[in-house]
Amino acid sequence: MDGGAAERFSSNEPETRRQVICDIPSDGGAEALEILMKGLSDENWRVRKEAARRIESWPGVTDAVKSLVGAVAANDDVGLRNAALSALAGIGKPAIHPLVTALQGSDKHHIFLIQALGDIGDVSAIDEVKKWLANEDVNLQVAAIEALASIGGES
Repeated sequence: MDGGAAERFSSNEPETRRQVICDIPSDGGAEALEILMKGLSDENWRVRKEAARRIESWPGVTDAVKSLVGAVAANDDVGLRNAALSALAGIGKPAIHPLVTALQGSDKHHIFLIQALGDIGDVSAIDEVKKWLANEDVNLQVAAIEALASIGGES
């Protein structure tokens, strides 16, 4: 990846930042993924949306999912969190195990991790989501119900 992408991404113009995201090569490695992750927290919704779209098809899905789960589980930036949730839903099944693992840790953002499992909509997450139905926090119970409704299926 050319070294100027990070510099161009610091532009005050949202369309310039969005174009940088569009132009990042899929084989750009960790530096490219870092810029895409910065794009998820951009002040402009079009930049965030484009960054999420690019990450959904990122070839290093394991690294991308790790970064996205971290963004959901450890961040109070609503724009970043929502863009990361969108990207996780787009990635789908490869994101389930890391989300389940994150649910076993700190409970600060469990509600969003449960939401992500529901947004993915894969039945392999049902058993993990069901565990949250018995939680003492009614908000987590509601998140689990909503996630199960999104997942659907016979069980």
